[in-house]
Amino acid sequence: MSVIKFPKWAINAINSQMARFFWGNVGDQHKYHLANWGLITRRKEFGGLGVPNIKEYNMALLASWGKRFFNNPDSDWSKLLLYKYRVNSPNLLWAKSEGGSTFWKSITWAMAAA
Repeated sequence: MSVIKFPKWAINAINSQMARFFWGNVGDQHKYHLANWGLITRRKEFGGLGVPNIKEYNMALLASWGKRFFNNPDSDWSKLLLYKYRVNSPNLLWAKSEGGSTFWKSITWAMAAA
């Protein structure tokens, strides 16, 4: 989750399995839902149950890579990324269009959304 942006279908599948576990649904047997999914994923400090929202969690993990990159420009990891993706002069690996690096596109998506 911290290296690529999860596709919507994967996020929906994970959320579906978490909801089934929480609500006790088994096969075709569905139980009455005592709370909606928005309340379940809300943080405890705000009256929710604190179950993580997978999309936001994925975005936060990816944004942490971007934060490390921009806050520590002298680290070896940042130097490697600067060399590989040529952030100052974008190349094919950096590009947001098709054919670019999935890792870097995921980080730029999270940084733009944050």
